[in-house]
Amino acid sequence: MTWLGESIVDAIAQHGRPYGDEEDLDAFLDLAPEFYEAVRPFLASGSPGIREAALGALLPLLRLPALADRGPAHRDQALAAAFGEGPHRWRAVDTLSSWGEDVSSLL
Repeated sequence: MTWLGESIVDAIAQHGRPYGDEEDLDAFLDLAPEFYEAVRPFLASGSPGIREAALGALLPLLRLPALADRGPAHRDQALAAAFGEGPHRWRAVDTLSSWGEDVSSLL
């Protein structure tokens, strides 16, 4: 799942840039609802490593307009990650910021 999170972050960053293949990026990002449904069950895994990887993939997905309605259900997880010291802290801060949350105390 780590590769999925990294791929989504890269696609979001490249979207709209002149050197990206916009059609391919759009096609990849259009799969966000399917990625979300595939990753979400792993948030409840008994393995902390799997839960962490799932959160790392989920956070950038929740920045996408196609999943805007699903963000509030994961706000507490995003806040916990943003206030924590885990590997996805900055990804959580970016996600919260994209939702219009005040993240100035997290910077």
